Formats: sequence, C-alpha cells, structure tokens
Amino acid sequence: MGSGAIVQLMYHNCIPTRDELCEWDDIGGAHPQHLSDAQWADLVKDGGTLNKAWKARLDALSVFFADLKSAGIAPLFRPLHEMNQGVFWWGGRSGAAGTRQLFQITHDYLVQTKGFDNIIWVWDIQDFGSLANDVTDYNPGDSYFDIAALDVYDGGYDSWKYDAMKGIAGGKPFAIGECEHPPTSALLAQQPKWAFFMLWPDFLDENAGNLPALYGAGNVVTEGEMPGGSDGVRRERATNESARRILGIAPGVGTEGPKSLEQEDGPEVLARAVLRRNDQEALALRGLGDGDLHFVAVANLRLVDRYRERLQCVVVL
Repeated sequence: MGSGAIVQLMYHNCIPTRDELCEWDDIGGAHPQHLSDAQWADLVKDGGTLNKAWKARLDALSVFFADLKSAGIAPLFRPLHEMNQGVFWWGGRSGAAGTRQLFQITHDYLVQTKGFDNIIWVWDIQDFGSLANDVTDYNPGDSYFDIAALDVYDGGYDSWKYDAMKGIAGGKPFAIGECEHPPTSALLAQQPKWAFFMLWPDFLDENAGNLPALYGAGNVVTEGEMPGGSDGVRRERATNESARRILGIAPGVGTEGPKSLEQEDGPEVLARAVLRRNDQEALALRGLGDGDLHFVAVANLRLVDRYRERLQCVVVL
C-alpha cells in the first residue's frame, strides 16, 4: 500500500452446502452447483443451518479483514459478483428475498457484528440486456454499497449501460468490475465517470498490444500516479477538469484564472483548495499560511519538493 495501490478483494466462493475446497467448474464452469429454493430460504433465514455456515465463512474472512484494518488499509470488497447471472450458485435470484438479501446479510454481519468499518463495498452486476431492470431488482440499497460496478462482457460499452449505472449509483462512484476488453482512452473521454476498470486475467494476452497506450493516456491513472508515495505526499495526475472534480470545484471554476474556495474535509477542518494553472501562479502559494494549505493543484512536480512539508495532496495538471 505504500506505493499507492488500491486493494480489491473478490470473493468467488464455493456453495455453502459443502467445504471450501471446490474447483472453478463447481462454481461457474462445466458443472456449477446450485441451491434448491428451500436451501436458499434456509441460507437467508437468521439461524438457519446454511445461514450459520455462511456466517462461519465470514468469520474465516474476518481474520484477514482484521489484519487489513490494523494496517490502516480499506480494501474494496466485491462479494457475490455478477449477482444477476444465474450460473453462479448465489446469482440469478431477483427480488427482496433473493441475491440482494444475501449481500445485505454479508454486509451487516461484517460491518455491524464484526465491526469492520474499513471495507469499501462494491455491488456488482453484469451487462445483460435486462440491465435496466436488474439495477433495481438486484439492488441491495444505497446504504449497502459504496461503489456500483458493471462487468462488461455482453456487447461492449454501450451508452445505455453507462447511463444505467450512472443513474443507479446516485452520485456514488461506479466502475467496470470486470471486462474482456478494456475501454479505450477515447471511450473514457465519452464516458468519463467510470472510476476504474479491471481486465479479467484470462484476456491479458489478447489485449496486451493495447495496454501501453491505454495506461499512458492522460485520462487514465495508474498505480505509480496514485496517492501514497514514500514521501507522504499524495500525487495524482489529472486533466484540468478531473482536478476540479478531485478538489470538489464546480466545472468552469478556475478557467479564467487562479481560484480558491473553502471545502469541508471532515467534521471540523475547513481546508483551502487552490487551483493554479502554471508555475508562476503556484509561486503565490508562499503567501499562504500552513493552515491554509491542504489541497493544491500545480503544473508539475517541481513545486512538490518546495512545499513538501506543507502539502497533503498534490494534483498534477
């Protein structure tokens, strides 16, 4: 995590009627196993035999979540992914007593019972033609997810899929949970709100030729550009508009010259966010008191060394 990596955990687990030593074919391959309706009802019933078995699985996971919490790490957790897909034992059950209820049970047990407030919850579905209905039928509720994610395998990055995810996210981040082909830089310019994408490893070879240009694009941030460097200064490369987004500055503010505004950063701290468009303007930072400097956007990293002791976040334009 010192390098700024974001940790994402996916829980692709065996059916709870058996042990956890299953293979891929037992979950989503040649002969996936499934629960009967009666078994599912037992799974989502508090105190049921399978409900207890499921929570025992979560107890086992808790050891690792506790380690992450002790280390100050908040991982993205994407359990029960593609919940609108009927291949996996947990998926394809729409409605209040379906897959979304198991997601709610999982969330409540880890957060309320086990006390893990360091988990960033990712709710994930697949891009089927039924997506417009699925975003409602499989939605666990706004209080149960921090990020909405779409696995893109069924026909590509159509604008209606983007609009469906943007709408259901309700202002929260939304992302491409998995994909066979990553979005291009040009497509991300058209659909700029995707927070991240993950290329499924089986498809690395067929996409290898396109990845260098994609990862080097100006509207794509890679690990080396993420916050959390060894010098303790958060560094992010961004375009002007994405910098404004990071800083919470409304579109258009700062386009005519250096602007500043106060933004809330926690319950007690008002931090000054300063958008500077070139080095000369950034030199004016010397006139600001230490208490005023929390976020700053500068034209290049040379100014980071000059203000290292006073900066907590740097957005490089």
